Amino acid sequence: FVSQGPCWIHTEAQGWHELRNGDLVLLPQGIAHRLASAPDVAGGSLDDCQVTKLGGNVCEVVREGTGATSTLFCGSMTLGACALNPLIALMPPIIKRCDVAGNDPVVG
Repeated sequence: FVSQGPCWIHTEAQGWHELRNGDLVLLPQGIAHRLASAPDVAGGSLDDCQVTKLGGNVCEVVREGTGATSTLFCGSMTLGACALNPLIALMPPIIKRCDVAGNDPVVG
């Protein structure tokens, strides 16, 4: 979920997609991806980030840079029901919902 700032997502299959404030992106198949403030920004790894554990499985991940600040909320989930796996394979590799915060009074 993009809370603020510039954000682009890149996958090998679909290239670069711009994300805007309030956009939500799901990767149901867990495909490899890269996030950047702009397509021409050199990538890094999570090893280059400062990770602060906030409790439980919640962490703040910061990567210092010279560009604009972006704030993202990320997470993952797994499904225990093996019967659902064929459905996940039928989903598109990227599901993007635009302006979730602006369209939902609970989120916004």
